[in-house]
Amino acid sequence: MVNVDKKSAISSIAYIFIIITALKFGSGIILPFLMAFFLFIIFLPLANRLNSFAIPNRVTTLIIFILIAVIVSSIAAFIISSSDDIIKNIPIYQDKFYKVTPKIIDFFEKFNISLEWKSIISLIEPAKVVNNITSFFKG
Repeated sequence: MVNVDKKSAISSIAYIFIIITALKFGSGIILPFLMAFFLFIIFLPLANRLNSFAIPNRVTTLIIFILIAVIVSSIAAFIISSSDDIIKNIPIYQDKFYKVTPKIIDFFEKFNISLEWKSIISLIEPAKVVNNITSFFKG
């Protein structure tokens, strides 16, 4: 009976591994479908409302597409303008970062968690992070 439990445990782990692998390799296909389904659910009430006014489906689709484009562009414009403002003030933020980081390291050392100053600085360099985010959204 112990032998059967080991086989079922191993097969369960194998099934989980196969599912995770399939999701990893299929993410390029699954993600667009999930995004389309999400947008469908969000804009379905608007589409039904427009159809109740006897607006054709093609026009309804065009209106919703334009609405999505306007929303995405306005969010991107807001993020770009905010990041440009942050880039102008990056020296101030870097000074604050350099002042706060030793306090954070001391806090973790109270719990016997050792952190290296240089590794934290190299991982979270404020100027690099903001520039990468800005270039991503501008692209």
